[in-house]
Amino acid sequence: MPTRYRAEPFKPHSRWGAIRDSMYSALEPKAVSILEPTGFYDRHDLETPTVSEGRELVGEERAAIEAIATALTIAADCAHKTPPGVVAAWLRKLANKPALFRSKHLPPEVHWEIVSNYRREFERPGTHIQDMLWGRRWVLFKAKARRPTDLNIGRAARLAEEILWQPRGRPRNHCNWILAEHLGRVFYSVGGRIVRRQIALDKVGGGLRYIEDGPFYRFLKEVIDPLVQYLERHGLPSVSIDTIERMASEHYA
Repeated sequence: MPTRYRAEPFKPHSRWGAIRDSMYSALEPKAVSILEPTGFYDRHDLETPTVSEGRELVGEERAAIEAIATALTIAADCAHKTPPGVVAAWLRKLANKPALFRSKHLPPEVHWEIVSNYRREFERPGTHIQDMLWGRRWVLFKAKARRPTDLNIGRAARLAEEILWQPRGRPRNHCNWILAEHLGRVFYSVGGRIVRRQIALDKVGGGLRYIEDGPFYRFLKEVIDPLVQYLERHGLPSVSIDTIERMASEHYA
């Protein structure tokens, strides 16, 4: 069955820098358990620290953990982006009730779609963005801004919905792709290699079951928890270690 989207209100989230700081703080005490299995300390001719927690990271060790924290932050930020289906639902709503354009719950992606397709009369869409932008004192426009009319907002919403690209099928979790690419690169940079490996375990009642246990999979299990907790707190879709490992091995190995 097709997914039915609603015009869900936008929930502002933490600033990028604050998210990154929280990711780094969670990863810093685990630096040794994250980096040691990859051969990081041997590669950089460093002595493996005997104390994991309560020490400040410096040099290459700090840079490696910062790179992982940045990858998690990019994924967290991406998770807040409004899905195309929700954008389309908002545009349909705005076409009927243009006054909602001034709602504080309007997602930024919807606002931009209206701005990009707004016009006063018969000119090219997006010609008079000065009518739609807040904080115009920071930008100088040649033409004087006018208050946007409900008629023109509704027309922009209908046009935006007509040309909005919406992928078919089940919505993809782009965070998995982001993590496969960025954490895959980090894993290579610290000395690891993306190789999938499965181990067999006995099943209750007989037989075997196979689970992932490759080096990259174990690396993901060590670093992913701060992001998973962040997504849970904000009610956002979680990510899958199995999916991330498969994508990284197929496209970035």
